[in-house]
Amino acid sequence: MVSSSSSRCHCAGAQDQGGILISDTTIMASAGAECKHVHHVSSQLPYALTVALVSFLTFVVAGFTQQLGIAACAAISWIAGLAMIGSALWLLRRLDTKKSASIN
Repeated sequence: MVSSSSSRCHCAGAQDQGGILISDTTIMASAGAECKHVHHVSSQLPYALTVALVSFLTFVVAGFTQQLGIAACAAISWIAGLAMIGSALWLLRRLDTKKSASIN
């Protein structure tokens, strides 16, 4: 059984992760690049959503493996997260390459 303080830490971490999707740095970056904020957000949205999805899935993996102990749970979550982010980046690069090839 998980202690209530441990559950509170997990919930706080999940809530903090949700607030990172679009932040003040996004606004500053679009202002620095002298482009419309909407265009900057739309160009970065696939990457932000990828990280948000991988974070959510890694959190779910940690929830299912917590009974194995903290070290095993952390190791399994890290490995799963790295595999998911690697696969997602490979897929995004492949889609971008196909899009570039069709433009040329």
